[in-house]
Amino acid sequence: IQNNYIDSVGISGIIITDKGSKGKAVTGNKISNCSMMGISVSVGAKASLNKNSINMSKKYGINVDKASVSIVGNRISKSKGHGINIVNHADATVKSNTVVESSLHAICFTSSKGTVSKNICKNNKGFGICCVKSGSVKISGNKLSNNKKGKVYKGKGK
Repeated sequence: IQNNYIDSVGISGIIITDKGSKGKAVTGNKISNCSMMGISVSVGAKASLNKNSINMSKKYGINVDKASVSIVGNRISKSKGHGINIVNHADATVKSNTVVESSLHAICFTSSKGTVSKNICKNNKGFGICCVKSGSVKISGNKLSNNKKGKVYKGKGK
């Protein structure tokens, strides 16, 4: 799925789901004004999300739920929730992305694992990087600035 312009759509601009979706590449898309998520990857799918631009999603820029992804070189701005949301035992490599002006955290892992490196997270209303119940997330080399709640949070959650 590459080089598409997607504007003002329903739930998600791009949805990848099902264990049958192995190795899908989502590259070079411009996605804006989605009513929920710019890109959603879920239920056992494997995907690489590269060099996409996602603007003004009403919930998350990228949402990964029970899936395995590589998220590299994307620009996510003005999401009404987290810029990148990784949940429910997902496994993600999040590298060299720019996440700005999200209403919550720039990058959030909940009950998941992965690596977060070389990202730029700035001017978000939550933390730059937030890890809840996600002890096996490796964080290194990120540029985190002007995030209202702070740079990094790692905790057990409620």
